[in-house]
Amino acid sequence: MPVLLEAKNISKSYLVNSGLFGGSSVSVLHDVSLQLQAGEILAIVGESGSGKSTLARQLVMLEQPDSGEIFLGGKSFQSIPDIHHQVRMIFQNPAASLDPRKRVYQLLEEPLINLTKLPGSKREELIYHTLDQVGLNRGQVSRYPHMFSGGQRQRIAIARAILIDPAILMLDEAASALDAESERLVQAAIERLKGTRTILIVAHRLSTIMRADRIFVLERGRIVETGTLEELLSLNGRFKQLHDMQFGAERIAHSAESREGVEPP
Repeated sequence: MPVLLEAKNISKSYLVNSGLFGGSSVSVLHDVSLQLQAGEILAIVGESGSGKSTLARQLVMLEQPDSGEIFLGGKSFQSIPDIHHQVRMIFQNPAASLDPRKRVYQLLEEPLINLTKLPGSKREELIYHTLDQVGLNRGQVSRYPHMFSGGQRQRIAIARAILIDPAILMLDEAASALDAESERLVQAAIERLKGTRTILIVAHRLSTIMRADRIFVLERGRIVETGTLEELLSLNGRFKQLHDMQFGAERIAHSAESREGVEPP
């Protein structure tokens, strides 16, 4: 498959403790390079503070890297005027991107009105098709965002993003604030898009990236491992450590809950 997104030697630092006598610089990303193929689901994982969200901000041009360059379809981000429409980001809190005063249908129709010339009948057809793609009920379009669960709101945000047909959909910790069932439904929505969309998932919780085609492991601002889930587990390296820590902790918590639910003899 052709390379759709390519980041070359991305570095990013931030000035901290600035004051009358200047400040110090903290380097967060160090010469990070990656490629994302068309139609692929790629995941970037790592512990808190590894630089995941910083890298995500560079890849959607919310921030400029200090050095390095990013290309979409072989063209520099700097030369693409509508780059924010081509690379759409879904954030951790979907409520922040959904106007509480508007019904779901209005929220979904708004980007189509602003960015396309589709007539009303075509807009309606596309909206309902997209709702089907993310596993939402067509009969819910007259409701307001507050009437939905966190997982449903996240799927509304995904539907709103893909309606304008972006080249890449990026999810930055999109399931981290959800309960297990809501997370499962969001994962199912992403699974329905597999092969038809190019998706980049940035996540701390490894349960959200198990269906990714490839995984990049970020540690202290550097990519230290890359491969499929099976390849990374077989390496017995950093990803395996993260995997065992997270899923081991979940098993212990589940076991404790099970014991609490058992009546004493």
